[in-house]
Amino acid sequence: MGSKPGRVKTGGRTAGTPNKVTADVKHALELCYESIGGDDRFAQWAEENPGDFYSLWIKLLPRDFHLTATVQHTLTAERRVAILHLAQQVLPPPQPVQIDSCRQES
Repeated sequence: MGSKPGRVKTGGRTAGTPNKVTADVKHALELCYESIGGDDRFAQWAEENPGDFYSLWIKLLPRDFHLTATVQHTLTAERRVAILHLAQQVLPPPQPVQIDSCRQES
C-alpha cells in the first residue's frame, strides 16, 4: 500500500537501490555464466537453440520505443509504369460519372 501523493519519503532504501536478495541472485548467475563458458558458450547455445534464444531475446527488448527516420526515394519512369500497371490490375476500372447540367433561372 503506497503513501499519499506529495508525502515526503522517510526511511527505507533510496530509489533505484537493488534488493539484497536480487543482487545476490544476479551475482550467483554471473558466476555460473562464467563457469560454464561465458559468452562463447552462450553463443554456441544460441546457435543450437535459436527458438529458445529468440524467446529470451524478445523479453529483453524495450516494449516501447520511438523511431524517427527520413527516407528519400526517387521513382524512375520504369517504376512509375510498373506501379500504374499494378494499380490497373488491382483497382476496379473507373466508372463514368454523369453530371447533370444546371439551368440558370432568370
